[in-house]
Amino acid sequence: MNITISIDGTDPKKAAKAGGFWLEFQQACGTCGCCGGKNTIFTHRKNGDYDFYEASCADCGARHPFGTKKDGITLFPKRDKGWSKFQKQDGGSQSHDGDDQSPPF
Repeated sequence: MNITISIDGTDPKKAAKAGGFWLEFQQACGTCGCCGGKNTIFTHRKNGDYDFYEASCADCGARHPFGTKKDGITLFPKRDKGWSKFQKQDGGSQSHDGDDQSPPF
């Protein structure tokens, strides 16, 4: 799958910021760190008052979380978290671990 991103070039700072984000996304999340697949997408989900942004692998279901910078707008890949798959633990608690179970979506 190929996605084409268009960036408004009328404000050089905004264009550089947007271009930098997508280049960083491609570098950090263009290939799944669990299965090596290249079928990754950028996703958003909401839980209560919280927004979660992440790359998701459409092949194996692994996810790579993104954080929000102090400005409250700019996103960045959480490199210390990396790619992981959802794993339901005994007792109802949840974690993200490198197993073969599908994520809950």
